[in-house]
Amino acid sequence: MRHILIALFLLLSLATGAENTSPVTYAVTGSAKKALLTYRNASGGTEQVLAILPWRLNFTAKTGALLYLSAQSKNRDSLIQVAISSNGTEIQGARSSGDYVIASAKGRVP
Repeated sequence: MRHILIALFLLLSLATGAENTSPVTYAVTGSAKKALLTYRNASGGTEQVLAILPWRLNFTAKTGALLYLSAQSKNRDSLIQVAISSNGTEIQGARSSGDYVIASAKGRVP
């Protein structure tokens, strides 16, 4: 009987142990035409791209995963804004204005 209870407990643990995921959106906007972006991707790695603005990336991430987005304007006298959101709710945003400015945001998937 004890072995049956242990097996049942293990099966229930495995069934409920699946990790939850949520949709994530990274967005970069502003008056800058181009920006150098650095971000943490869906698999947890770091990517860097030169992007034409506005720019957006949608992906799915595990609950608790670290999120990071940074953008450096490639233009003088410009505004750059970054935002990280999940399920339509902003986790963190930032903005900066000036010559070749940087804005960064970070957080965790709720």
